[in-house]
Amino acid sequence: MYTVGTYLLYRSAGVCRVEGMDAPKIAAAEKRRYYKLHPVFSTELDFIYVPLDSPVPLRPIITSGEAMRYLDSIARLRPKVSETQKNADQAVRYQRLISTGDPENALLVIKEIWEKEKSLKKEKRKLTQADVKYRRIAEKLVCEEFAAALHTQPEAVKDRLYQAMEPKTEASP
Repeated sequence: MYTVGTYLLYRSAGVCRVEGMDAPKIAAAEKRRYYKLHPVFSTELDFIYVPLDSPVPLRPIITSGEAMRYLDSIARLRPKVSETQKNADQAVRYQRLISTGDPENALLVIKEIWEKEKSLKKEKRKLTQADVKYRRIAEKLVCEEFAAALHTQPEAVKDRLYQAMEPKTEASP
């Protein structure tokens, strides 16, 4: 059970802070207990109610040290960019990777789509709508979680993330 003040990653809502354990008014008669979550980076003052026994993955956010290790390791991630794989199959794969809640899987989706976009630009082609959708979802989850862990804003993390993906060039003597 998570305590008030704990930061959690919840589905596509991103980083949420546990505000309490209340039942929503509509479910007040139920015997179930709920986490009352506030999406940290939301511009609205909305809450999400999640049953304590929900099968949907809910986990504490990573630490700042873990966030830095992930950023340092992204250049070494080897995505599977396949020109022959059907778009629908890729979308299913992206969804499956993101739904694990594992930051490395979300980073893999981001990097794979980033590399795919670079390749397509050479051919003057664009990403599919599914690619754009899943990159946006993965970026939201990763950037919010890393921003909360590093005490910064998601936009700053996004910049660092894409800089980390660029190949490092060796300085000449």
